[in-house]
Amino acid sequence: MLPKEKGDFALAHAIKYYLTRGYEVCLPIGDKRDYDLIVEKNNFLERVQVKYAGLYPGKDKCLVGLRITGGNQSYHYAKKIQRQFF
Repeated sequence: MLPKEKGDFALAHAIKYYLTRGYEVCLPIGDKRDYDLIVEKNNFLERVQVKYAGLYPGKDKCLVGLRITGGNQSYHYAKKIQRQFF
């Protein structure tokens, strides 16, 4: 699998993760942002960066790392979401 395909795979699973938990999912246009999607629930927006972590040997599930990022020009943070198997 090519690196871009791995990123697309991880992003698809992240979208599924949030949609099945009642979030609205918004995708930015282009690849120039440091986040991959925006999620909204209860009128609260969060930026999310998704990274592909790979398949475990002998497993048919992928571990995807999810982080919520935020901040401004002088302050940034990333909150890691509990690992989820997809």
